[in-house]
Amino acid sequence: MRDASGAGDDLSRWLEAEGIVPAGGPGTIADVALVRGLLVDAAREGRAVSYSELLRRLGHRFTRPKMRALCKTLDAIDAAGEAVGEPALAVLVVREGDRLPGQGWWTTLADRRGYRGAWEGSEAERFVAVEQGKAFRYWRGRGWSEVVGSDGKPVNRLGRDDGAERMLHMVAIAAVRWRP
Repeated sequence: MRDASGAGDDLSRWLEAEGIVPAGGPGTIADVALVRGLLVDAAREGRAVSYSELLRRLGHRFTRPKMRALCKTLDAIDAAGEAVGEPALAVLVVREGDRLPGQGWWTTLADRRGYRGAWEGSEAERFVAVEQGKAFRYWRGRGWSEVVGSDGKPVNRLGRDDGAERMLHMVAIAAVRWRP
């Protein structure tokens, strides 16, 4: 498939060129708007995502260095959100084994919230459930136009405010619901 400019000879390159999907480079891990958008989507759906799942959605396989880089992005997202009164989103990113956030989350956000308990077990699970519940309730009640970036402008997981994300979301829902 070629666009009007002749760039791209297949669908994936065209989608990347149009900004519909990110180019699979290391920069996607540090793309705050993209990662934030994926987490807002998860919060609206009322679900947590594993580190592996989030990295896969960003076009990467799981490695510890990539996970650590992702954690820096999560810290930036939560710091910006906290500044405008939003609940934390990093709490939604969990280990596959026990469905709890990793060590970095416990030493940053949990610590700022005054949590001093164990990082695993029933006490930790209760604390995480409360923090995740805050994100779920907050984002379920927000419309598309209310998702804003740190600059106060509307953003979505593509980092654009042109309605493309809303259209893609509606098409995806229609595709799932439509059965021939």
